[in-house]
Amino acid sequence: MEVLVDRWKLAKLLEIPVKAADSKAAGDMLDSVLVSACGETLTIVGGYGTIAASSTLSGVSCQQEGKICLNAGKLMRIVSALPEDCVVKISGQATEATIRAGRVYYKLAGIPGDDFPVMQNLQERFAFYCPESALKSALRRVSHAMAKKDVRYYLNGMLIDVNPSERTLTLVATDGHRLAMESFVYEQPSENVDNDAEKKEALKCVIPLKTVALLEKALQEKEEPGRMPVGIIIGKTDIEFVIDGMAASSIRSALVGGNFPDYRAVLTSQDGDCATVGRKELLMALRHSEKIDIKFNMRLSGDGLEILSESIEHDTAQIEIDAVVNGEEKHLCFQTSYMIDALSACDDDEVKIFSKDPSSPVLLVGNGGELNAQFVVMPRRI
Repeated sequence: MEVLVDRWKLAKLLEIPVKAADSKAAGDMLDSVLVSACGETLTIVGGYGTIAASSTLSGVSCQQEGKICLNAGKLMRIVSALPEDCVVKISGQATEATIRAGRVYYKLAGIPGDDFPVMQNLQERFAFYCPESALKSALRRVSHAMAKKDVRYYLNGMLIDVNPSERTLTLVATDGHRLAMESFVYEQPSENVDNDAEKKEALKCVIPLKTVALLEKALQEKEEPGRMPVGIIIGKTDIEFVIDGMAASSIRSALVGGNFPDYRAVLTSQDGDCATVGRKELLMALRHSEKIDIKFNMRLSGDGLEILSESIEHDTAQIEIDAVVNGEEKHLCFQTSYMIDALSACDDDEVKIFSKDPSSPVLLVGNGGELNAQFVVMPRRI
């Protein structure tokens, strides 16, 4: 194998496959990426098993076709250290590869490319297209509520809820103490797939935490002219995301088993008592409160909204905020970080807080925005 490629393009090409490779599997095939040159394309593949990613770059100068497996982390560190505007020459055969850039020369041990495991074909159930900016924004607003190391493994991921009859895609995440969700309309289903799910009411699956992180890295929030929407293919045990761009990427992930909680059961009605408050003002007040204690008390009354925080050393912080409160006076207690995360994820200037009583979940939504994002925070005992 022998190929010439611009350094900045190679660095972009490596980003997603390197993150998909298992860096903890030292000395194993799983910590390597497959570098493959064919025709005028250079392809990098990383990861296997629960998650795998590939990126393809067209228009490269391929002087000799071939493939070789190289250590993912080491290759990324080498490419990152090279001058930004240089041209990189990668040569490989059997068990070794060389990397040249100007006067810089590396010789790396490798593994034959034929030994790299091949992913099985995806058993397609449903496929559709999704606006890239909408998916990126929804992931950003919802991902903070995912659990990280919960024994209920299905909470360590994000629910994808597809409603074919309404053509809506809903993303949901929860750790049992808070919940975030957002819905938006997806584009036409793929014409090349027999979409069995179109005959059903909904199709639900859970993607792992690492897959969500890879998607957030690969997607762009700003639309580019001529850039294709994201293709999503849901299989029986796997899901695949196809992303357009200078380095076209594909992320393939195993689905998480288990029954995700019924998220609609905890969504508080928006017909009850409500407080409307400036998002930035409330966010700033909570950050002041967090310096005293990890939880805070909130009093809602006709006079507005009051934040009170007290530490075990009896240090206190008290902040008053203008708010329009409709309903009875209430005293609520929350984990400060949970409310800060929800407010940070919301983009509206004002938010509405709906509450039934001090022991019921509190619903937070943007006021006046077109985004269908909702955040639920469970209160603490006062």
